[in-house]
Amino acid sequence: MIKQIKHLEGFTIFYANENGNIFRKHKGKMKKLKHHITKNNTVFVRLCQDAKSLSMTVGKAVLLAFRPHRYKPDKIAVHNDGNKLNVKLKNLIWSDRKKQSQIAMRNPVNYNRVRDMGRKYGEENGRINGASGAKNLIEWLRKNRKEGDKIYSPDFKNAVVALVESGQTKGNVAKVLKMPRSSVNSIMRRKKKSVII
Repeated sequence: MIKQIKHLEGFTIFYANENGNIFRKHKGKMKKLKHHITKNNTVFVRLCQDAKSLSMTVGKAVLLAFRPHRYKPDKIAVHNDGNKLNVKLKNLIWSDRKKQSQIAMRNPVNYNRVRDMGRKYGEENGRINGASGAKNLIEWLRKNRKEGDKIYSPDFKNAVVALVESGQTKGNVAKVLKMPRSSVNSIMRRKKKSVII
């Protein structure tokens, strides 16, 4: 069965079909472009327009060809089954990051990552599976949230600043206080911008 090929909206020589193949028209012939895959399994192609090269996800290219009327700048190509390697038209919709996150959370492949996030934010988090790890993480954040602050109190932040300024490295401070080093870095960056009260 021959799949329908449509012109990519906004490009002069590029076309796409329903299976996720992107073509370039050159001298009257259609040449299939090579798909490139990133480390996190996002499939993209390299296009050019007005002598400028750019990369675009195959999902976005297919949707621009078949559903351009639904495109808005704040929308992204979302894969219904959560599999980023499945770039067929029937698996793609225009949506936002929130919908993309909801679909990703239903995908069992992501459970380990969520479980690891749960472990980072509390001992009891994420031991059973990824879904409960995410639930425990949210509960832990709610319990430890202070007035106007997400996780750490102003006194705690002042203690972190004092330790770093006394000559200890940020890595040692993070180990001693049993917190991520990225949090120490974040506190020190904010300290430079304004005095912590």
